[in-house]
Amino acid sequence: MLADLIELSAFRRDPTRTPHTVILSLNMQVGDEEIIRHLGINDGLSLSELSWAINICFGLAHEQPPCSFSYQGDNYDLETCIHTVLNDSKATIAYCCGLWTIDIEVIDIIIRDQDTPDMLCIGGCGAPSGTFDLSAINQTLTGTQLIDEVLSTCRAEVRALIRRSGLYDFVSLFQAMDIAKYADSRIARAQLPLEKDVFARDCFFAYLLAQSCFSDESLTAEIAESIIVQLGHTHLSYEKICECAAASISALEKLSAGKSILERLDIYRGLLARLR
Repeated sequence: MLADLIELSAFRRDPTRTPHTVILSLNMQVGDEEIIRHLGINDGLSLSELSWAINICFGLAHEQPPCSFSYQGDNYDLETCIHTVLNDSKATIAYCCGLWTIDIEVIDIIIRDQDTPDMLCIGGCGAPSGTFDLSAINQTLTGTQLIDEVLSTCRAEVRALIRRSGLYDFVSLFQAMDIAKYADSRIARAQLPLEKDVFARDCFFAYLLAQSCFSDESLTAEIAESIIVQLGHTHLSYEKICECAAASISALEKLSAGKSILERLDIYRGLLARLR
């Protein structure tokens, strides 16, 4: 399993160092088009592992050309740890993969914990060929075995929704939320959603997943609308989605009224987690 190998290799390099997540902006120029990816990665990994992740993000993995990282003409050893090279905001290096050149810049460096995914493509635009498929990229970065393990901690209806929609991006969210360790069954006994209709229940879970991202109002609406479309339903506005699951959303709002973000997170975890 790739994730196990990554953790082991990172430990062998420096078992005493606390790893961080480095957020990278990756930019490739193809003719007049600028192709962009934003990647979050464990900075305790090697440049070789970063190379693998970049190739997945840009659809270059099948080519397997010679690859290298450099700064002002000097190449880095691929076994070098990411944090020794990209350790400061605005730090830059170049990545060459065959005929492709990708400019890398550090956007941010944040503290990570053991439940934070090692690699996650946060977003982007454009593609060297075909279309930009964020879910497919993250499914590859996360790994099938890990996906199955994380989804096994979720209630059956949530597992089915993720499989139906193909939105495996949420696996990393579930991992970060630490659903596997959720023990309080009080929220689960609220028996939400209240609706019996399959479509109305889809609307509730689209709302719940969007709220679990703790984004601003505009992005929350966009996430919920996207989930409904990915489930194969006709596009609905966020307002209409909320109308279709009004009873459950009203009950959830009563549960979370006046709660802190951490308390709301506990409520969302309880509604997403598998009963034990």
